[in-house]
Amino acid sequence: MENRICVLSSTTIHSSRERRSITTMAKHADVDFYFLNSADDSTINLPDNITLFPYKKDDTGIGHFIKHGAFYKSSTFLAKIVSEQQKKYDVIYSHDLTTTYPAYLLAKEQNIPIIYDVHDLGIETINQQFPKNGSFLKQIGYKLAETSMKYFGRKWEAKFIQSADLTVTVNKYCKQYLERSYQISNCVITPNYPSLSGHNTSTTLHEKLNIEADIKLVVYHGVFNQGRSLTQIAACIKHLNDDIEMVFIGGGSLENEMKRIINEDKMNHKTHFLPLLPNPELIEATRDAALGLVLNEHINLSKEYALANKITEYMAAGIPVLASESKEHYRVLEDAKCGIVQNFGSAAELGEKINKIINGSELMEMSKNGEAAFKSTYNWENYEQDFEELFLKVLNPKRD
Repeated sequence: MENRICVLSSTTIHSSRERRSITTMAKHADVDFYFLNSADDSTINLPDNITLFPYKKDDTGIGHFIKHGAFYKSSTFLAKIVSEQQKKYDVIYSHDLTTTYPAYLLAKEQNIPIIYDVHDLGIETINQQFPKNGSFLKQIGYKLAETSMKYFGRKWEAKFIQSADLTVTVNKYCKQYLERSYQISNCVITPNYPSLSGHNTSTTLHEKLNIEADIKLVVYHGVFNQGRSLTQIAACIKHLNDDIEMVFIGGGSLENEMKRIINEDKMNHKTHFLPLLPNPELIEATRDAALGLVLNEHINLSKEYALANKITEYMAAGIPVLASESKEHYRVLEDAKCGIVQNFGSAAELGEKINKIINGSELMEMSKNGEAAFKSTYNWENYEQDFEELFLKVLNPKRD
C-alpha cells in the first residue's frame, strides 16, 4: 500500500482495542505494530499487511527509576527501536500515556501527524501503582512520589495532547475530562466494545477446570490490582452456596493476597485460577459461567468514569453481570437489562447477593438480554465506520 502507519502500544498484542483499530487501519495502509512481547503472540491472526514488532521492557535499574519517576518517558526506547527500522511513516498512533513520549519524538523527526488513543485516564491511575500498606515513612514517600508523578505527568500530557491531530477516547466522561483539563476540541469517542466476529472456538471453563456440570461458576477476569474489590471477592467465597464456585482469570500484584485470604478461609476447593486468556478465546470459554463480576472501586477518576471492558465482554458471552455503581455501569446495564448495579459493604453481603442472583428467576432472561444487546448495540462493528472516517481524515487531510 502507499501509506504506512506506526502504532505504539505499551501492552501486549492481546489488547483487543489495539487489535481492532490496527485491523481497521490496515484496510487503507500498511501497519507496523510495536507492542510488549508475550509468550503466546503467535495465536493472533491479523491481516498480512500488519507487521509485528514485539519488544521487551526494562523495569530494572534505570528502567525502574523512569517507570516510577518520569513515568511518561518509560517507553522512550521505542523511538530508537522504530528509528532503526529506517521507515517513513504517514501517521504515528499512540496508545495511552506511556507511549506518548516516543510518539512525540518520532512525529517531530518525520514531521507527521499524531493520533492519541486514551483508553483510561493515565494521570488518574498513578495511585494504583503504590501499595496501600507500609510504614508511616513509606506512605509519605509514596504520596510524595504520586504527587510528583501527577504534576509532571499533567504538564507533559498537556504539551503532547496539543500536538496531537486527533484524540480518541472511550466515553463521554473521559472526553469531558480531557477537554476540561487541556482545553482541546479535537477529542472524539470510540467505545471499547468487543467485535461480533473472531471469537475462537474454545473449551468451556467447566472443561478446562474439570468441574462437574451442575456446579455454577462466578467469574472475574482481568488484572489483579487495586481498585477492583478483589480481596472482598476472595473473602466472599466462604459465603457462597455449596453449588457455586469462583473462577479468577488473569494475574497481577494482588494474586498472593487473594490466595492468602482464600487459604485462610479454607476455600481452595471452591476457587480456581487461570492465566489471562486472549479476548476471542475468553468470550467463548466463559459462556458457561453463571455470573460475571465487575466491582470497581472509585479510588480515582479513571475508575469512576470507566465502563469496564469486562461488562460488554460478559454480555458477548451471554453472562449476567453484577457491577459496582457508576454512571457508565448504570447506563449500559439498565439499557440492556442484563445485570445488577450495586455496591457492597462487606464480603458477606456480596456473597449473599451472588447466591440470590444465581438462584433467582431472572438469571436466564438477563443472560439472553445481554447477548442480544451486544449483538444489536454494544459491538465494535457499530462504531468501526466512524473510526475509519476519522482515521482517514488524519491520514489524508485533503480527502473529501
